[in-house]
Amino acid sequence: MLARFKTEKIAKLVPYAGFIILLIFFQIVTKGALFSARNFSLLVNNAFTIVIACSALVFLMAQGDMDLSTGKIMAISAIAGAYAAKLNPFLAIPACILVGIVLGIINGLISVCLHLPSFLATLIMSFFLGGLVQTILYGGGMRVPSIMMDWDSTTLRVITLIVVVLVSMLVFERTKMGKYSKAMGGSPIVAKVSGVHTARMKIAAFAITGGVGGMMAVYSLMYSGAATSATGANYEFNALIALLLGSMSITGGPGAKYRSAIIGSLSMAVLTNGMSLWGVDTYYQQLVRGVIFLIVIMISFDRKNVKVIK
Repeated sequence: MLARFKTEKIAKLVPYAGFIILLIFFQIVTKGALFSARNFSLLVNNAFTIVIACSALVFLMAQGDMDLSTGKIMAISAIAGAYAAKLNPFLAIPACILVGIVLGIINGLISVCLHLPSFLATLIMSFFLGGLVQTILYGGGMRVPSIMMDWDSTTLRVITLIVVVLVSMLVFERTKMGKYSKAMGGSPIVAKVSGVHTARMKIAAFAITGGVGGMMAVYSLMYSGAATSATGANYEFNALIALLLGSMSITGGPGAKYRSAIIGSLSMAVLTNGMSLWGVDTYYQQLVRGVIFLIVIMISFDRKNVKVIK
């Protein structure tokens, strides 16, 4: 028992140790550029996107589910926002978020009603939405009024980040939504017998990831000034890798902690920003992410609970 306790304590410290190592490594190889004032806004922007994505995905991951369509949901939401912005720039905000929520609910309904594993249901949705994006944009882009780009600022992103983190952490750690999500990840059958409306909880979790994807579409429009086929690229995979880096088990369950979203997101943000500053080619960055994804899957995959991956 003592040896197991020590092993668990060490395992909890690994993500923090990894984060510190990344900070030191990239601070050295970039010759101090990582912590420079010039790089601060870029680092915040990277952290902003990943932390918020993880703050939503953590509910699904706790249930043992995943969403492989959030990047495409973000792209479709951005297109809807761009259309709405032609009428009034302020309409882009509710348009993006509402489209994201609706698409998230559809994901949940497909998984629940058709009894499909979440990765398969969302993979199908990803292909469908990806084709829809290409059909609408014809490989081009859809611009929004320039006033929307004036809204974007580091201050606004920091405030949004703080609010989202506090609300998500409170809901995940202190409410039935988080408690039931963890119970479903441990055993959906036991959770259902215990009175948890598992279908409703799953749909709600998908609605959260979809809604947050829509919110990120708003910030994407403000940052780039257009909805393009590249909007949301790698969004879901960066969030998934970040959660796994933060020691979140891909099978979910009672061991799921919100801190995994924070430490994993910060590690991923530093990794992405550090590689760019170091001059690592984009293709090699993808290779590094792929290797990391493989490693963390091997480490976090709980073979004893393989049947709970839905």
